[in-house]
Amino acid sequence: MIARLASLRIVRFGMVGVAATLTHVGVAQLSHVILSQPPLLANVIGFLVAFVVSYGGHYHWTFESDLPHRRSLPRFLLVSLSAFIVSEFIVWSATGPLGMPMGFAMGAVAIIVPLTSYIVNHAWTFASALPERPDTSEHRYPAGGR
Repeated sequence: MIARLASLRIVRFGMVGVAATLTHVGVAQLSHVILSQPPLLANVIGFLVAFVVSYGGHYHWTFESDLPHRRSLPRFLLVSLSAFIVSEFIVWSATGPLGMPMGFAMGAVAIIVPLTSYIVNHAWTFASALPERPDTSEHRYPAGGR
């Protein structure tokens, strides 16, 4: 049953996403707590390490992509940078004006960023070119029509 679930794209996306999210949050927290990095820099470090985990996992396993990296990597980077901006805003607003702890901010990041990333990556980043539409011009009008 586990093998069957792992064969579903959304489950694989979730598994890679969980690995990348745990990497992001773990590295960010370690950078902040152990290395005494400020929250925003700690988040950058976590994001960069998680980017490598995420792209490799989604390209090779989730989507089993054969698209050239010159197409998928820039798209993935754009989606990831957009997600990063959202995560930075969450961390900034939570730890700054709202006065919340870093752990709360990273919890919000862990929910919001993977959800939006799945939607965009599925629909755009790793989407194969749409097949050509068949020519239906001869079927446009009923027999004897027009």
